[in-house]
Amino acid sequence: MKSKHKFVPSQVVPMEERTLLSSIPTLNLTTYNAVVHAVTRDIQVFENNVITAFDKDNVDGVPTAAFFTTVGIGTLGTGSTSNNWTYGSGTLLAGLDAQLGALEFKLPWGGGLGAKNPTGGSGLSNKTALTTSNLQSRGLWDYFNTEFGAPPTTASGVVLTNGVSVAEDMELTLEIFDVGAPAAPLATTATALFSDMNAVLTQAVSTHPTGDPVFTGFMTLGILPGYVEAGARHFKLK
Repeated sequence: MKSKHKFVPSQVVPMEERTLLSSIPTLNLTTYNAVVHAVTRDIQVFENNVITAFDKDNVDGVPTAAFFTTVGIGTLGTGSTSNNWTYGSGTLLAGLDAQLGALEFKLPWGGGLGAKNPTGGSGLSNKTALTTSNLQSRGLWDYFNTEFGAPPTTASGVVLTNGVSVAEDMELTLEIFDVGAPAAPLATTATALFSDMNAVLTQAVSTHPTGDPVFTGFMTLGILPGYVEAGARHFKLK
């Protein structure tokens, strides 16, 4: 009588490896789409508030001091005594950065916390832009530094290195292409403001971003999809 063949797995995953695999965070499509939607909504609200401030506080298309105060251009690093990466309290840029900083915690490792965080965070917020390995956020830093010699810089003159957040992208884009700096404002239009801010929106969430950083080859994806693409090595997608 023939004995039955007993199947023996060729490779048994050790218990410690199974524990490690089970602890890898997961990002599902529903969560990702919800984050994209929320980031898009928050940026659009910011855009509308900037246009409202411009319509209220400009003289012949030149923004007044009140406009810069409302938006927060030139206030990087003044929002807290405990860090140098927040915008002035109560400004539109501070609000946008805080909202995106909360949303990035919905992404695996997105908040950047923990000594063993493998990604350094998403790069959506000012805080994680300082540590992220996201090539899209870091590409924006190279873009502003290379093309204009203007990486994110605090009001006291400290250059913030590594990456560029969405709020920093907004500030630098508005300052360079539209309104200028508080000490040297430039004439612009609401149409131009809206167009350039929409380009930054795509640089945050789109798989096909637009604007000068894309045309000059410094970024190929938005910050958010770029983080997911790179993060596939560190968390499961489903």
